Amino acid sequence: MKLPLGVDFSGKVVVVTGAGGVLCSEMAKAAAEAGAAGRLW
Repeated sequence: MKLPLGVDFSGKVVVVTGAGGVLCSEMAKAAAEAGAAGRLW
């Protein structure tokens, strides 16, 4: 997935609540591709 903005989450932790749904799961995937360590709830 190509992110529209030059976002770099390297070294950051992103928490996405509701990641079982379609929208939040795609947001979690995009954050991971931008280098974020993630937690899903």
